[in-house]
Amino acid sequence: NFQLFVQALRVCYDFLIFTKNMDQVNKVYYFIEH
Repeated sequence: NFQLFVQALRVCYDFLIFTKNMDQVNKVYYFIEH
């Protein structure tokens, strides 16, 4: 099913963006604490 495939890609893309944002947040916290 092509629609399911596109939906899965979108979920993976959102997850990548989310983890990238979390990485930046962690860096900010690291700079604040150290």
